[in-house]
Amino acid sequence: MNGIFSDTLKNCAHWFLYIFINDNAPLNKSIMQKRNNQITWLKRLDAINTTYNYAELKEIVRQGIYDRYGKSPADVLTLLYNTAVGANVSGVGTLIEDETKKANENLKKLSLTTTTPTGETKEENFWDFFSKTIDAIERILDVLGIGKKEDIKPTSTDWYKPNSTGSGSSDALASVGEYLPWAMAAVIGLFLLTSPNGKKKE
Repeated sequence: MNGIFSDTLKNCAHWFLYIFINDNAPLNKSIMQKRNNQITWLKRLDAINTTYNYAELKEIVRQGIYDRYGKSPADVLTLLYNTAVGANVSGVGTLIEDETKKANENLKKLSLTTTTPTGETKEENFWDFFSKTIDAIERILDVLGIGKKEDIKPTSTDWYKPNSTGSGSSDALASVGEYLPWAMAAVIGLFLLTSPNGKKKE
């Protein structure tokens, strides 16, 4: 595992977006299962290499997401959630008419400004970009020797009904770690883990 590998992980960092969701988040089974799978993949990568520890692998993912979208993982997740519940992305919380149907369509069409490794900036569909980085994720699979892309791949359908306990939950969830607050519409309290800086393995 070397710089070439870290570049590969950084290139497909958005495939690991859900690792930044708190383990107690009141989100649906699909999202939380993929979160767990993504963490499992990253921990396997930690176990089989002598260069990076788990915290550093997580930091590579965080930086890859930021470099790609100009947003932190928390900001991207907030945008997904607000779109899913039919609220405007500023978090004001105004519901759109016929929220479920329109929110689902908005999810499918969600576009973000992305920056390529060569510095090219363009607007593109958030979900389409996962297909463009399949080669990178398959190189990760080759290293792991186990797993399927579908086990971790974020999809728009994950977010059609994001709340496991129904929208309108106002619980502020507590867990262990360092947090970024997730400013959400529909008055749902949630916290996202940040990536601590780790030390290199010896």
